[in-house]
Amino acid sequence: MAINKTLAAITAVVGALLPTLVCRAQPTPPQPDDEPQYMRITDDQDAGAVSLELSIRTLNPPKAGEPVVHLVGVAHIGQPAYYRALQSFLDKQDLVLFEGVGAPWMNVPDDASDARRREATTGRIRFLAAEAEGVKRALGAYPEDAQALLEQAEHSSRRQISEALTDAWGHPIAYALGDGALELTSLGADAKPGGDGPDADVRWSDQPPLTDGELSTADGIQTQLAGAAGLVFQLDAIDYMRDRWVNADMTVDELLGVTGDAFTPDDGEGGSDPLIGLLSGESLLAKVTGFVLKLLGSSEYSRAILRLTLIEMLGRSEELMAMAANPVLDEGLWERILDGRNEVVLKDLRDVLADPGDVRSIAVFYGSGHLPGLEKALVEDDGYTLAETRWLPAIIVNFEESGIPPRQGEFFRKRVSSMIDSQIEAVKEMAPPSGD
Repeated sequence: MAINKTLAAITAVVGALLPTLVCRAQPTPPQPDDEPQYMRITDDQDAGAVSLELSIRTLNPPKAGEPVVHLVGVAHIGQPAYYRALQSFLDKQDLVLFEGVGAPWMNVPDDASDARRREATTGRIRFLAAEAEGVKRALGAYPEDAQALLEQAEHSSRRQISEALTDAWGHPIAYALGDGALELTSLGADAKPGGDGPDADVRWSDQPPLTDGELSTADGIQTQLAGAAGLVFQLDAIDYMRDRWVNADMTVDELLGVTGDAFTPDDGEGGSDPLIGLLSGESLLAKVTGFVLKLLGSSEYSRAILRLTLIEMLGRSEELMAMAANPVLDEGLWERILDGRNEVVLKDLRDVLADPGDVRSIAVFYGSGHLPGLEKALVEDDGYTLAETRWLPAIIVNFEESGIPPRQGEFFRKRVSSMIDSQIEAVKEMAPPSGD
């Protein structure tokens, strides 16, 4: 009875968090020959271990001398060794196009108005101020300059800091300290001091104070889930501060369908979108879930059970997301998450393929659910051919090391699978009849 209650609690928590995991790490749809492309579960009975594995698929170009493309599937959370292997592989490529839904102030369109650019620049300045304040609270003083801010900030923030140090007109944002006070300044559209309208300076000292959400140091829910399972979160494990790594993704506004000069202020709490609020760790649901995760991660035994649950649920996340998509994500958002983001990647990729220069190898570093569509487009439309598939273990449970007898481990897996079946059937029964 206690085992069933524990498994029920774990599957309920992981089920609630599934959208935060598969937005980047969805399984691939079944292929005609039933051979997995980008995600699979493997059983090593001799070693007494079960693993969730993700692949790197290498595509050769139609003509000699053109860039090779590596489609690199990634799990949102995984073993440290998994991310070390990914980092080593990616660092060997000439160009990496990576995922990462950006804050509203990122990726301002070329045709954006000066008003939109000013709002985006304000967002960048507020983000930099929040990061500098976070360093001050941790170390007792503001970083002395922008380079020190980059070096002293949290690992996962450094790429965004680097991008935020340029305003939306493409000019550097000045970082300065005076009498212990921080000042951040954009010189506006004309890049000259003073000015009116779009040319007016944008200063941190003219802004309202940072909100509690902007100042929060709460871990995102993915980091909390990774810690509870004895794993690590992708953004905490991968170093994105590399030359020729390019963010090929949407902003929050684009993902939410906000167009034109509309702008969603980044208040650090995910705005009104429940999924983004959950990801930030600031929503009530995120805080309650975080508390439960701490309890689940209290022993190696429960951490291993949580990893087993993750393996089974991620292995069937296509079914589970189909079940959960309607109440969690509206149809347009779900389409943008998958198809819309793929269009962004393909555009960036084809721009490089049209004029590769000295680029001979490109890695597309994206959630596994995006890669079948990208592979299909490259093969059918661009003449690429599959050359190689290599598999990397992302999440591993060794029964002996975890103190779980192999038979008990198999029992847990069957119970999780049975619970998933029950959840799916229950949702089907609650669904309105077709045509209603």
